[in-house]
This record gives sequence, C-alpha cells and structure tokens, in this order.
Amino acid sequence: MATSLVELGTLPATYDTNIADQSLGSTTQHVVRLGGLIQGTTYHYRVMGQSSNNTWIASDDYTFSTVPIPAISNIQVKDIGSMNATITWSLNIPAQSQVNYGATSLSQSQGDTLSATAHSVKLNS
Repeated sequence: MATSLVELGTLPATYDTNIADQSLGSTTQHVVRLGGLIQGTTYHYRVMGQSSNNTWIASDDYTFSTVPIPAISNIQVKDIGSMNATITWSLNIPAQSQVNYGATSLSQSQGDTLSATAHSVKLNS
C-alpha cells in the first residue's frame, strides 16, 4: 500500500513536472493521467511511491514518445497541361495522402498510397 506520483521531463533523469495519483489514500493500484503533452516529443519519467511508514521508493528512468501530427508543406503544381497537372508536396512524417480537386467543388480525389514524406500525384481530367 502506497501513495504515488509520476515525475516527468524531457531530459534524462530531469523531472520538471510531478503528477500525483488522485486515488484516495494508499492503494496497490495506481493510475495517473498525463495531460498537456507536446506532440512528437520524447519524455522521461519515473514513478515515486510513499509507503504507510513514510518510506519513499522510486522506479528507474523510463521513456515514451508522443505521436507527431502530420503537417503538409512545400505544395507545388508542376507539368501543367491542358487536361492534367502534377501536384507534389511533403509531409513531416511518413503517411499516405491524397489530393481532392474539381472545377467547381472538391468532388474528385486521387491519392498516393505510398507511406512516405515526399508525394506526387498526376491529376488527369
């Protein structure tokens, strides 16, 4: 039976945030919700606990990484013809993507099913 908290930071063994277990009193089952994390970031953490006789214990340093959110950049239109054009773009992480297009609405789409960071789709009408 113990209380607990998670120490969290972005550098090894440097914890600038403490998140306490919200359980009422000492328990053997602990849950801590980590919020406000930054996407695409590696975090270091350790779990601390205090027993009923006020002895503190600590785990080793562990890590996890949050998932980056895809971002599109460097969009270009190339090889423009009377009935076609090639669209190229980049992503910050490997992913599949597609181009939605149309003369009056985005009613058509063509995709690049390759999970990559550089994409190119030739649009034909």
